[in-house]
Amino acid sequence: MNNRRQTSAGVFRKWMLCGVACLLTVVLPAQNRIEYFWNTDPGIGRATKVGGGNGEVSFQLSTDQLPYGANLLGIRALSGQYASYTITKIIYKSPMAHNTGHVEYFWDEDPGVGRATVCPAAFTDGDAMFTLDLPTTGLSGGMHLLGLRAYNGSGWTSTYTHMVAVVPDGGRIDRVEYFWDKDPGYGLATPLSFTGETIAMVNEDIPVPQEFGTHVLVVRAQAGGHWGNSLVQTVCVNATPDFSLSSDTVCVGVPVTVANRTTGATEQTVYAWDMNGDGKPEVTGAEDFTYTYEKAGEYVVTLAVKTVGDCETTCTRVVTVLDVTTPAVTLTASATEIIAGGRVRFEATAQNAGEHPAYEWTVNGETVTEATSQVWETESLKDGDRVAVKVFSSNPCSLVDMVESEPVTITVHPVVYLITVTAGEGGRVTGGGSYEEGATVTLTAQPDEGYAFFRWSDGMTDNPYVFTATTDVALGAEFVLQTGLAEVVTTDVVDVYSVTGIRIKNRVPAAEWRRGLLPGVYIVDGTKRVVR
Repeated sequence: MNNRRQTSAGVFRKWMLCGVACLLTVVLPAQNRIEYFWNTDPGIGRATKVGGGNGEVSFQLSTDQLPYGANLLGIRALSGQYASYTITKIIYKSPMAHNTGHVEYFWDEDPGVGRATVCPAAFTDGDAMFTLDLPTTGLSGGMHLLGLRAYNGSGWTSTYTHMVAVVPDGGRIDRVEYFWDKDPGYGLATPLSFTGETIAMVNEDIPVPQEFGTHVLVVRAQAGGHWGNSLVQTVCVNATPDFSLSSDTVCVGVPVTVANRTTGATEQTVYAWDMNGDGKPEVTGAEDFTYTYEKAGEYVVTLAVKTVGDCETTCTRVVTVLDVTTPAVTLTASATEIIAGGRVRFEATAQNAGEHPAYEWTVNGETVTEATSQVWETESLKDGDRVAVKVFSSNPCSLVDMVESEPVTITVHPVVYLITVTAGEGGRVTGGGSYEEGATVTLTAQPDEGYAFFRWSDGMTDNPYVFTATTDVALGAEFVLQTGLAEVVTTDVVDVYSVTGIRIKNRVPAAEWRRGLLPGVYIVDGTKRVVR
């Protein structure tokens, strides 16, 4: 209907949105086959054949080659020379099907983008498909205009408009015709091909008059000898406005170049450039020019052209203007003093770094591999480590690309174990207390006069008793009373060695030499013994 129109076809009973393929299932009577077509019906028996026989037939139809927007799918069954009613569906192909948020439609009058009736649908991360009954209840018999558009995650698609005929007084639609400006009489206007019976859709383009100016298009439908309400549209035939911007994102104070790309213009064509969406032209004329924005924001740039009278067509672009800024970043830590192995959570807060800044974390100046988020957590810090974060601005108007935070110094305290020692009657013990992990512990048993050291509570008889701090330990020292004899024999004692000759126990009671030993082979008083 104008130089930017979009047309398609179909009966508005069901409408579905597909990705790369539509899966269809058809139930056929005996000895039947089916055929389908996209957008234009080539005639019964001339469409693409699929399947045959009887029963349920499933098949996939690729949508790869379909143009974006609404497309008609027609399916019918064939049996000999007879054909079933042609079932039609509207397939809406989104430029970004996996990101499609929702689809909306309107009849006759466009309420504005985002304000039309939302089609209820369920979308997945992959192909998006849904079926929908588009209600015609309340529509008068005759011609109507249906508009469709989708939101693809970052913006709205173009609005696709389609002429739909609703049967005036029952029966089936017999004829759809159109004329420009002057009515030649009912049944004498130019016929249009259509698909459907009680609700049908025009499936061909209407040629636009060549003469510039305002023209009136009238489309009407007939059913059972009765004509329904006409669809009347005022169409401006004009030069086709178009332009390009040197960038759709610019900085405050930096000129943007606007290049006129209008086609079909004449010497009589006039141009008005609204650069900030206030409805007033800031620039006129066909020549390319530069424009400088002094304030950040999002602006709608509109080019309006007129060639004859008040017939005006427009083209719009959106330009985003950003402030020139200096980015900054601050760093916070969940703790600056921890015990070795403790977890610390660091969080960076960027300012004036754009909507999607990038992050790089460092420890003592060395980059941490794969730490690229705003938050970083770790359990591997050492005492005195200095943690910092670099932020790379995504704002093209930043004065610098990267800024780095002040480092946070972490104090890491070692793990400390408690060595608790007690002394039995006849002596005392030294060496107990707190020790850092890995430190050497030396316990010394000191017997009182008239007593002798006997053993430690874990069976060891070394005195001093030396070991490495790896856990909390509680030990007791045992002492025995001396009798004054030259030799006091309290029990048989033995020495225990490893098979490599290292002494493990010294002078322990023979009956207790196994105490505390791990399974293995030992040498006890020169004899090989096994602990199981």
